[in-house]
Amino acid sequence: MQTHHIATNKSKKFTKEFQEILNSYDLKLNGDWNKVKMPHRGRHPNEYHEYILEKMSKIDKIARGDKDKFIKEFEKLKEEVKNNPAILHKDYYKERK
Repeated sequence: MQTHHIATNKSKKFTKEFQEILNSYDLKLNGDWNKVKMPHRGRHPNEYHEYILEKMSKIDKIARGDKDKFIKEFEKLKEEVKNNPAILHKDYYKERK
């Protein structure tokens, strides 16, 4: 098992976009709220990061600056990823096209 950041802190492209959303909530990507233990190692495809960014944008619209509401909604996304580990792999997105 490896600690996995739902919203990555290692991407040149996506990390900045994730953090821009989080700035409104005084949250950092390295916080426990963004981590989950997963049986996965290595990098994730850009499609995964795009999916997470889309979901985070929707959560941001729901939470509208309310940190507790943001975290509560983000927990649902964490559960989705945890319950569907295939989402972390390229093949998952090839099958969806």
